Amino acid sequence: MTHTDIAKALVGTFVSGDVAVAEASALPSYKQHNLNFGDCRDAFVAAVKGLQEAPVKTTLKTVRSFEDGEYVVLHSIVNFAGSGDQVALDVFRFEDDKIAEHWDNVANVVAPNPSGHT
Repeated sequence: MTHTDIAKALVGTFVSGDVAVAEASALPSYKQHNLNFGDCRDAFVAAVKGLQEAPVKTTLKTVRSFEDGEYVVLHSIVNFAGSGDQVALDVFRFEDDKIAEHWDNVANVVAPNPSGHT
């Protein structure tokens, strides 16, 4: 698997709920830079479990991805547990074939701007 495949599998666990994939994708010391989530792989796994308990299931569509050495960037449209569509930009840093760090930015989907871009 490429680093991109591993990163896509990790974010895909928000939809699938596959805790084994989440555990296999990230180092136990996984560093989370999103202030809404706890640090370490166990905190990520807990978030995956929490989304599976939500009455509305999460959806995710990765629009594009980039891989450069130890970094992978994913651009996705995600709807966390029925909260509405949002644009997510995720950056992952790998050590060997495991995710070591994650940064992201999530924003609501908006109408096109005057140049026609969203």
